[in-house]
Amino acid sequence: MYLLIVFVLIIYSKPYWINNPPTEKYYLYFIGVAETDKPSSKTRREAFLNAFEKVKSYFKKDVKRQDLYIVKEYYDKKEKKLYLLTKYSIYEHFKRLSEKELLRRERKREIEEKKRRAMRKKERGEIVEALKIYNELQVMDIKDEEILSEIDSGIKEIISGIRFKVYPYKSFVTIKEEKPIEFRLKIFYEDEMYPVKGSKLKVSFVKGSGWLENTTYTTDKKGEVLVRILRFNSPGENILKLKLEDIPEAFGEISKEIKFSVTGERIVLTKKVYSLNKGERKQDYFLLLEEGTPLGTLRFEANLGLTLSMGFTLYSESAEMYEVTERVEVRGIEIKEKKEESLKIKPEEGLEKKEFNLEIPPLLIKVEIEDYKVSKVRYPGRGEILIFDNVTFLISLHYL
Repeated sequence: MYLLIVFVLIIYSKPYWINNPPTEKYYLYFIGVAETDKPSSKTRREAFLNAFEKVKSYFKKDVKRQDLYIVKEYYDKKEKKLYLLTKYSIYEHFKRLSEKELLRRERKREIEEKKRRAMRKKERGEIVEALKIYNELQVMDIKDEEILSEIDSGIKEIISGIRFKVYPYKSFVTIKEEKPIEFRLKIFYEDEMYPVKGSKLKVSFVKGSGWLENTTYTTDKKGEVLVRILRFNSPGENILKLKLEDIPEAFGEISKEIKFSVTGERIVLTKKVYSLNKGERKQDYFLLLEEGTPLGTLRFEANLGLTLSMGFTLYSESAEMYEVTERVEVRGIEIKEKKEESLKIKPEEGLEKKEFNLEIPPLLIKVEIEDYKVSKVRYPGRGEILIFDNVTFLISLHYL
């Protein structure tokens, strides 16, 4: 009887490791459990993940699934449970933590070194270089809020301290000045003891247009450039923008605008007379050149029906593949995108108004009616109306 009881206990007892996992110097053992009617790859995965959850609970963080190994398995038919004995590598875990800590320390050292370099650059007046270093710090995906705050403060301090000084400044000018308009621009940080030297500067018109001796400059050791405007193209208010070009985009634009009040008549770039008879259509292409280099094309189309219809299209592509009738020299303008404008002149308008203006930046197009003939026709439902028989008109191009 005693032998029978022992035999039964041996048959139905669970493996010792289920309740008493092994101990080992370089491994920790965890038991994974999954309920199932029949062991399968799916239930083994469930049991494995159950063991891995225990690993995560033990170490709290920085655990890797690939460091957990299956040693044994046991299926309890009575309880319908699958048990997995797994072991996790302590050596790999702490080795990884050590490597991570070394990387963290190295990254911290790199951040601190960049911060010191940025401060030294700022103190020497190398403002643009300091901002470039701060930009490098910004893209390093830093999580430390205190460090991020220091970087942000450093950037704001530099940008808020950049100053522009213009001298001498002649704000009232004419289109036909005898000499170029010139002025000095000085860029410095906080006071003139810290010039922003070796920085690229872009000069452009944001309103009006003109001929610039150069559009890009580099500040000298005093943080200065000499800007020359050879000629203004347009009367009225002209605005020149001076922009620091090598400032990282993330910091926004650092620039200064200078206003000029310009008097004088608009410069005529070209003019041409056209004559259309009733039902006739004409088309022309004006190739715009700057010192012989194509900048863009102005396409003109006119049709004389019940009204005089005109369409103008300005685009940056060269139209040399077409039959270009006019080559127009321009200076100091940019053509960035395609623009279109149209005009319809009724006979009644021709009788009252002789000049029409169209603005297609950076051009002003003037249409002047020089001569015309009209006749009266009767249209069903409209009665007697005027129509053009013949129109002669002048088109002239100007800077806007």
